[in-house]
Amino acid sequence: MLLRGLVPGARVYGVYVSALCDRGDLAGARRMLGCMERAGCPPDVTTFGVVVVGCVAAGDVEAAREVAREAVRRGLRWDVPALSELVAALRGGGHLVRARGLLLEILRDGCAARLDASAFEQLIGEGALCDETPAVGVAGETPMSL
Repeated sequence: MLLRGLVPGARVYGVYVSALCDRGDLAGARRMLGCMERAGCPPDVTTFGVVVVGCVAAGDVEAAREVAREAVRRGLRWDVPALSELVAALRGGGHLVRARGLLLEILRDGCAARLDASAFEQLIGEGALCDETPAVGVAGETPMSL
């Protein structure tokens, strides 16, 4: 596409990033985030969310955490729609409980807006963040101490 002078937009890049994640090529998806930046089409928080979900689905929560931190380093914040999409994608793949600590970290450090009732309901709906097992979050904090 680029060789023919066509420059993809954010939506096309997002589809490509999603396809890489679906294939299990998480390294390629992460590289594509850099390609987007260089092409003048910086990834948004939703695109980062696709890679976060891909990493969690592959069982690499630490890589997911790194991607989420990179989004925050780039000045992006998880607004309510983006956070809702992230939670829905994690839930849809059956990964919500596995990503519990990551979600707590995003809520603490990378959430730009107050959660509305539906977003908060999604987070607590299946007990992902509110069960009786103490989860260790960022820096050894438990959910109750956040």
